[in-house]
Amino acid sequence: METKSKSKLIVKILFIFAAVVIFSIAGFIAYIFYHLPAANQLSAGILQQSTKAHVAASNPASPQAAGAMEPPPPVVNDPNNPPPVAQQKTETKIQTFNSRAGLDDLINPNKPLSNFCSSLKNAKAGKMNSSETNRAFQLSLDEATADPRAQSLKPLFRYILRMPELQELIAVAEKASGQAEEGFADKAEFYGKAVSAFMAMRAHKQDFEAIADRSYLFYKLNSAVAQKPELLADERLKKFCEDTEDAFNTNAPVQFDQEKNNFERLLSEVGVDAASIGYDPNYKTEFGIVLGKSNLNLTGGWLQEVFAK
Repeated sequence: METKSKSKLIVKILFIFAAVVIFSIAGFIAYIFYHLPAANQLSAGILQQSTKAHVAASNPASPQAAGAMEPPPPVVNDPNNPPPVAQQKTETKIQTFNSRAGLDDLINPNKPLSNFCSSLKNAKAGKMNSSETNRAFQLSLDEATADPRAQSLKPLFRYILRMPELQELIAVAEKASGQAEEGFADKAEFYGKAVSAFMAMRAHKQDFEAIADRSYLFYKLNSAVAQKPELLADERLKKFCEDTEDAFNTNAPVQFDQEKNNFERLLSEVGVDAASIGYDPNYKTEFGIVLGKSNLNLTGGWLQEVFAK
């Protein structure tokens, strides 16, 4: 009997200990979530990241993104003489519309993964600085003014932002951005979606790299046309571009070695020196994916060539 009593006592102690551990872990998790930044604070970073060129689309709040072909003069607001309320509301509506249009251009599944070739008529050489990047992505919402440097990035951005996990994160971020206050459950949901998106991006890293490999050829094709504008009318160049775009939009597997060979042959046929446009025959994309304090960062590859520091 004494042995049974001791056994029961030990079992009870173990149950109590387990309950204390579980309670402590739950309390620790609650403490962590309580001290994490609010979801409505981070949502601004997530949404801004989804509408900026170095991660996604455009920043319509910048003057160059307004759509003018030449950068407008700086606007200085006099704090003692603010613009009328009606004007402020109109500007807010325009910025909201442009931001939404830029995001929709990337996440809308009815839009093709690539619409690069029609932009080659606007070929431009060189990197884009931050203000030019915003303007380029805003102008790229219109086929007539689309910048091929921005267009060459879109297949990758569209693929990423159309992933279910990223769609869910964007939806939660949009919801959080409109909330003045949030509960524990809201914060837990937001961070759960962020981690899920991060894990999905890591799982699809090779897919991202394959898409970036093919897009690299688009980026260098832009450089070739910028160097020799007469190539825009060359049927060989048109066919290469259309075939590559069709491969994107039909989800054809990337066969980068073969596609590079085709591109190098094209350069030779049209008389463009590969080195003169910065083309690397040994190029291969290698990305890093980092979960930051307020964003998900994709680093490495030829993306660093596009943006001026």
